[in-house]
Amino acid sequence: MADTARPTRADEVRKERRRKRGSTIITGQKLGVNEALLDRKNFEYRWINDKPGRINAMTTDDDWDLVTDPSKAVKGDGTNEGALVSINVGTGENNQPLKAYLARKAKDLYAEDQDEKRENLDRMMGAIKRGKQEGPEAHELAGHRSYVPEGGITIQDDRRR
Repeated sequence: MADTARPTRADEVRKERRRKRGSTIITGQKLGVNEALLDRKNFEYRWINDKPGRINAMTTDDDWDLVTDPSKAVKGDGTNEGALVSINVGTGENNQPLKAYLARKAKDLYAEDQDEKRENLDRMMGAIKRGKQEGPEAHELAGHRSYVPEGGITIQDDRRR
């Protein structure tokens, strides 16, 4: 009779995978979420760190809403505290855990905000090119602290394309 060695329980367990294929995140992406469960067509998403006043500013003074997911399917490796989608991202004040919460904003509102930011930047760049400072920061850059070369200011784009 042939001696057939039966595999040990340790060998059987070792062959089983702990990581489930198609799980909610891509391995190694701390802020990764299950994209299939996000409505990217209608919303922009971002993580907001829970620093003093930051969540309130983004949700009360701006149009971001915190994402809720009672099933924990959006962020399977999240903090699993309550229905809000969150993750520990580091250490905050007094060595307390710092969490980030997933938030979303309607795409049309997000686009309006980006246009407004772009207009402000274009206005600022125009003032820089003219060598003239405008706005509330102008007094800080005026006088002896400001320099405009004789030929004016030119901006070159040296990025390789």
